[in-house]
Amino acid sequence: MGAMRPTGVGRTLILMGLTVSLNDCRHRGGSAVTAVPAASAVPATGAPYLLIPSELIAYRRGREREIALLRAAVARRARNAGPMTDSSVTAEALSRDGAAAAGLSVADYAVVVSRVDSALRLRASSGTATPPGSAEWAVLDSLRVELTVLRSRLEALGEGAP
Repeated sequence: MGAMRPTGVGRTLILMGLTVSLNDCRHRGGSAVTAVPAASAVPATGAPYLLIPSELIAYRRGREREIALLRAAVARRARNAGPMTDSSVTAEALSRDGAAAAGLSVADYAVVVSRVDSALRLRASSGTATPPGSAEWAVLDSLRVELTVLRSRLEALGEGAP
């Protein structure tokens, strides 16, 4: 008698059990996929950070929202000669709006941003980009760089950057 293979129902039950386990782990503050215990810690093996796709999606959505707010502030500042008192470009407001766009609390968003930014810097400094998913990493890194550039522009225009 050969090895038994799960039927369609068996596969569904296995996948449901795995999903419940992963959700329970994430609910308790852990991750079944995350290999790095702290955002700023470098993995002991020197391996790249392992981030789950939802973290990357949240980072992208949040950063895109922050960039949109900064672009609007730079445009307003460029049109007006006087100092601006726009409270929508404070660091707290950007983090709050970025977190809302990402669907996370401000604290959770800050952790995701820290983890992804650390991973991006690690990848850039090591000079290794793994082929699978490297296009997505390039997009995330360009968001990080654009945010830095927009903050610098806003500061140069005299408003002060968050």
